[in-house]
Amino acid sequence: MIANNRIIKRNLGKLVTGLLLTASCLSQAASLDDKLQKLAQDPAALADGKQTFETVCAACHAKDLSGGAGFNLKDEEWVHGDKPSQIYQNVVDGFMDKGMPGFGAIYKAPKLENVVAYVLSKRQGLANLSYKIYPVETQQSQKHYQLPSDINPSKSGPLANNLIDFNLPEINNYVIEFEGDLYAPTDQATKLHAMTSFKHRTELFIDGKMVEPEIDHWQKRIWPLKKGKQHIVMRYYRINQAKNLNSRINIFVLDNRMKEKLFAISVQGKQFLKNATIPIKAEQTARIVRKKVVDLPTFSISVGLPQQVNYAFNTRSCSIVGMWTGDFINVGPNVEGRARDGSLILGEWAFKHPQEVAAIEEMSCHFEQYRLSKSEPEFIYHYGDNKIKLTAQGQSSHQLILNYQLLSGDISSMRHWQLPQGDDIDVDVAGGRIEQQQLVLEKSTRQWQITITKKGKE
Repeated sequence: MIANNRIIKRNLGKLVTGLLLTASCLSQAASLDDKLQKLAQDPAALADGKQTFETVCAACHAKDLSGGAGFNLKDEEWVHGDKPSQIYQNVVDGFMDKGMPGFGAIYKAPKLENVVAYVLSKRQGLANLSYKIYPVETQQSQKHYQLPSDINPSKSGPLANNLIDFNLPEINNYVIEFEGDLYAPTDQATKLHAMTSFKHRTELFIDGKMVEPEIDHWQKRIWPLKKGKQHIVMRYYRINQAKNLNSRINIFVLDNRMKEKLFAISVQGKQFLKNATIPIKAEQTARIVRKKVVDLPTFSISVGLPQQVNYAFNTRSCSIVGMWTGDFINVGPNVEGRARDGSLILGEWAFKHPQEVAAIEEMSCHFEQYRLSKSEPEFIYHYGDNKIKLTAQGQSSHQLILNYQLLSGDISSMRHWQLPQGDDIDVDVAGGRIEQQQLVLEKSTRQWQITITKKGKE
């Protein structure tokens, strides 16, 4: 009997010790979660984390965290756990069988904590998403229907892919509710865009408060979002509607200007963006695209050069309205959105409109033509009574040389030129001089050159 009591005490002791250790580990993890979440709001920690990430991690996970050889680190899918402490431990330990080393043996904890904080600051999409489907039997219109507080869902559960899915209901009259945490960008204002039928009532609650939607001329619901993490509940009512009324809904997070779909949070929206990926690259020869591009004014012609430097010429202002480095352009959004959405550059801006290269003197602009001459795009246009030819060369992946030639006319009427400005670019000129950040052409000039260099590129 005494022996049995000793065994029982020993086992109870092990159990208590195990529970204490588990509790201690959970407490430490929760503490680390809090610490990393706070670091994700610290500009100094984010700057350090960004530098380390771009130096060490970007080769596999991409500079924008969208993934490559390694996982996408900013979307809704986290294979090895999405808690800050889990992400940190994965960085420390690595996955050698997947080709990722453990960085805990290379960097000290504060450095890796800053990397994780930077990753957290870029997170986007839904987490901990669940759904509930409530069957509805009523003759009321969906506009006046109120969901009873004591009604039980006929179907509910977690959504492992963390994407809103409107294919779940198997009945015609229902209310479906989605609930989870939404991570919106922390560095810009954004909006939630639900391409629902105007006949279907859709409600959004953010952190427990209903948010009134804006309705655009396409009858799409648009709600302003908070920055960073927020808890959302979306309710979608489909009551007493035609059976063939489409309930396949695209839901996106947009930039505040509603010009760019940043990411999708529904299954259908994800497929839309997948279809809206049609990259065009200028690998062997220059490429010319005449499609609407986000952040460029209408009537811009985009040119990609094999040196991975690109620019845009506007036919209404006869000016260079943008320059970017890297790959050329994705026209998929323009095609899939049936010209309502703008194409997206695939690289990084050196400058963009309203910054431009243009004559300051106010004269009428008349665009004549563009053509390829020896695989080099030429733009011919009239500025007042002057006829000008513009060609451009990619000197390297970070430098664009604009070559201007006065074919006819008098240079004295257009001697002053606006130049782009910014901490990320340098501008040099030939055939004139720079005064007060403007180009002043020499009186006898018939040809001049403007060289724009994006800093920080090798």
